[in-house]
Amino acid sequence: RCEKRAQQPQWNIPQTLPEALRLAAEQAEQVVILTIENKQQKVQIESLESLFRQGMTIPQFCKMLNGVNVMKVSEHLEEKSWLYNESRSGNSKRWRVASYARDRYLTEEQQQIGIHGYEPFIKFTPVLLQAGAVRLYQLYVKNELPMKKDWDGTFTQDKVIKGAA
Repeated sequence: RCEKRAQQPQWNIPQTLPEALRLAAEQAEQVVILTIENKQQKVQIESLESLFRQGMTIPQFCKMLNGVNVMKVSEHLEEKSWLYNESRSGNSKRWRVASYARDRYLTEEQQQIGIHGYEPFIKFTPVLLQAGAVRLYQLYVKNELPMKKDWDGTFTQDKVIKGAA
C-alpha cells in the first residue's frame, strides 16, 4: 500500500483550463488574505514597540492603552494565574509573580527597604517582559482586559493620539 502511494503523484496538477483558473484564483485569494494579515500584524508590532520599555510594571503599560481599567488589571491577572496576593490579611495587595507567568511573561525586581527603627524588608515588584507586553496587548485587542465603564470602544494609545492632535 505504501509503495502504491509513493508511486502516485503528490501534486494535483490541473488538467483543464477551468481547474487551472480556479487554482490560480484560490492562490490569489490566499495571497491577499496573507497580505492583509501581515499589514495588521505590522501595525500591532509597531504600536507595541512604541509602547513597551524594559522594566515597565503592568499598571504603567496598561495606562498607555485607551480604556483599560488599570485598577482592576492586577486582579484580572490574578484570575489568569499571572499574579498572586502575598498579603496574609488580603486588605492591602502585595502582588507577586505566579509560577505560571514567571520568566514567561513577568519577572520580579527586588528592592530592600530599610526604615529607621525597623528591620529592613524586601519589596517585590512584578515587571513585564517583552512577551508579557505582547500578550497583554493581544488581550487588550481581543477586549479581554477589564475596561472602564465610559470607554468609547476604540483601541488606541492615549499618548500617541494626544501627541498627534
